[in-house]
Amino acid sequence: MRRIWNRLLAWMPFSASSGPAGASGPPGKLSLPMAPASPDAPSHDLAQALRAHREWIETGGKEGQRAEFAGKPLRMAILFMANLRGAGFRGADLRKAEVQWADLTGADLAGADLTGADLFQSNLAGARLAGACLREAGLLSANAAGADFEGADLEGADLRGAVLRGARLAGAKLARADIRGADLSGAQGLSPEQLAQARRDAETRLPAGLLPAAEGEEG
Repeated sequence: MRRIWNRLLAWMPFSASSGPAGASGPPGKLSLPMAPASPDAPSHDLAQALRAHREWIETGGKEGQRAEFAGKPLRMAILFMANLRGAGFRGADLRKAEVQWADLTGADLAGADLTGADLFQSNLAGARLAGACLREAGLLSANAAGADFEGADLEGADLRGAVLRGARLAGAKLARADIRGADLSGAQGLSPEQLAQARRDAETRLPAGLLPAAEGEEG
């Protein structure tokens, strides 16, 4: 959490109204530099793709271009607060990426490797994550309502307080996943065996009628 606040404070001076010369973005809006640490994905290429994608969204597809990162090496990429609605990340390498507070609504992350990625409070509503690897990923307070996690590996993922209402979880690996306080009401394909492997508490909201294969709440 401290890392997130430090990043926010570090970037606050980049407001176009009071920021340094050369800061991009329209007046009065925060301009956030988003540069990946991976040498295979130069920062200017990523920044350009994000700008084109934002324009694509704002103009309803009339201008700009949808961001397509399928299979791209984006390990440790910084996508903090990025607008990635509907973007393509199928099979991309996003290990340990920083994707806090990002908008990934409807994004395609099927088969992507998000091992250790931080998606704190990101919006993944309706996103496709089938077959994705999210081992040890941080999805604390993330919104993944209606997202597709079929066959995804969520072993050790932090899903505390996350919203997974109506999410598809058939075949997803939930061993050691922390779902304390998470909302899984209406989740589809979730089995008692999967649930028994996850860490939950009295605040975890489950689909109607679903009980873990072995009782015994963990604190």
